[in-house]
Amino acid sequence: MKRLSGGAQREAGLPISPSGFDLQAWRVVMNELRNIGRTLRQGFLIRAGLGSIVIKFSSKIISLVTVVVLANVLGASDFGVFVFIIALIGLLSMPAQLGLSNLVMKVTSAELVSRDWSAIKGVWRWSTRLSLASSSIIVLVAVAISVGFVESINDKLFYGFLVSLPLVFFVPLSNIRGGALRGLHLVNLGQFPEQIIRPGLFLVLVALSVLFGYESSVEAAIAMSVTAAAVAFVSGQFLLSRYTPNAVRSTKPDYSSWRSWLYAAIPLSLTEGASLIMANTDSVMLGMFSTSSAVGVYKIAVQGAVLIAFVMDALSMVVAPYFSKLHASDKKYELQKLVSYTCLASFVFALFAFLFFVIFGELLLEVLFASDFSFAYIPLLILSVSHLVSSWVGPVGVLLNMTGSHRVVLVAVASASILNVALNFVLIPAFSLEGAAWATGISLIYWKTFLWLASKRQLDINSSPSPLCSSLFSSR
Repeated sequence: MKRLSGGAQREAGLPISPSGFDLQAWRVVMNELRNIGRTLRQGFLIRAGLGSIVIKFSSKIISLVTVVVLANVLGASDFGVFVFIIALIGLLSMPAQLGLSNLVMKVTSAELVSRDWSAIKGVWRWSTRLSLASSSIIVLVAVAISVGFVESINDKLFYGFLVSLPLVFFVPLSNIRGGALRGLHLVNLGQFPEQIIRPGLFLVLVALSVLFGYESSVEAAIAMSVTAAAVAFVSGQFLLSRYTPNAVRSTKPDYSSWRSWLYAAIPLSLTEGASLIMANTDSVMLGMFSTSSAVGVYKIAVQGAVLIAFVMDALSMVVAPYFSKLHASDKKYELQKLVSYTCLASFVFALFAFLFFVIFGELLLEVLFASDFSFAYIPLLILSVSHLVSSWVGPVGVLLNMTGSHRVVLVAVASASILNVALNFVLIPAFSLEGAAWATGISLIYWKTFLWLASKRQLDINSSPSPLCSSLFSSR
C-alpha cells in the first residue's frame, strides 16, 4: 500500500486525524482483513492453523507437566543426568536427520501438484533407507566409544545412554513420516505422533510409575521415553499408510531424482544440524562444565521459555507450503501479507506470555518445583527476551528455506551455532546457568537478525509485522 504524507492526503481529500493516523489506510486494512477472514473461514489454512496451534500448545503443556513431575520425582541431580543424555542423543542423531523430513515435505507437496506418484513413493523410501543407514552407523560408533570409556563414566550416565540409543532410530523416522503427511497437506496429522502421542504417552508412563510406587531412576525414565518414541513412530507409520493416496500405493517407486534429492537435502541437513546444535549444546556443555543439578535447573528455564515461541512454531508448519507456492507464482504482495500476519499473530501471543513470566514466573517456580529449582527464574527471563525478539522477526528461516534461499539460512544458522558454542565455552564456567542462557539468547537473536536482513535483501520481504503497522500510521 502506498503511503501518503499528511499534505498529500489533504490534497487527495483523504481524512486524517490530528495525530497523523491514516483513516483511509485503516479502512483499507480493515477491508483486507475482512476479505482474508472470509476466505480463510472457507478454506484449509484457518483450520490447519488453529489445529496446529492447539496441537503445539497441548504438546508444550504436556511436556511442561512431564518436566514438573519428573523433576520432582528424580530430583535436580538425576533429572539433570536425564536431560544431559537426551540432549546428547539429540546431537548424535543429527546425521540421521539429514533434513529429510523437510525434504520429504517439500518434494511430496510439489509432486502432488504434478501428480508424479512414483516420485512421491520414491522419496519416501529413499529417505527412510538413508536415515536407517545413518542411524545404524551412529549407534555402532556410540556403543564402541561408550564401552571403551566405561570405567571413566558414571554408571547412571553409562547405562542411561545405552538405553537411549534406540531414539537415534525412532525420532528421525517418525519425523520423516510427519514430513510426508504434511506434504500431503495433512498438517495436523503430520504433527500428531511426535507432538501429542510421544509426550502424552511419556507423561502417562511417568505418572503410572509414580502412582504404583515403582523405583524412580534415570534408566527407567529413559526407557519410558524410548517406549513413547517407539509408539509415536508406529502411530505415524499407521497414519501415513491410512492416508497414502491409492495412486501412490499402487505405483512403483521412482528413484531417478535421488541426486537432486541429495543435493537439496545437504543444505537442509546442515541447517537442521546447526539448529540441533543450538537446541542442545547449552545443556551438554553445562553438564560438562558445571553440575548435573545445574543442567536440571536450566532445563526448567528452557521448557518455560519455549512456550513463548510456540505459536510461531505452530503457524510456520502450516504456512511453509504456502510460502513456497506464493513465491513460485510470483505473488509477492500476497506473500508479504501472509508473512506479516503470521508474524503479528505470533508476536502478540509472545508478548503476553513474556509479561506473564515477568510477573508470575518466580511464583510459578516456587509452586511447581522444589527449592532446588528456584534458580531457574533469571535464566527463564533471559531466554524469554530472546524468544520475544525471535517472534517479532517471525518464521523467517522457514520463509527463506521455502523460497530457495537455503544457503543463506545455512550460513546464518552455522555461524549462530559457532557463536553459541563459543559463548557457552566462555560464559558457562564464569556464570553457570545465566551464562548458558545468555549464550543461547544472544545466538538466537543474532541468527534471526541475520535472516531478517537477508529476507529484505534477497526477497524484498520484511518478515516482521512492521509493514502492517506502517500501513496504519503515516506522517503528516
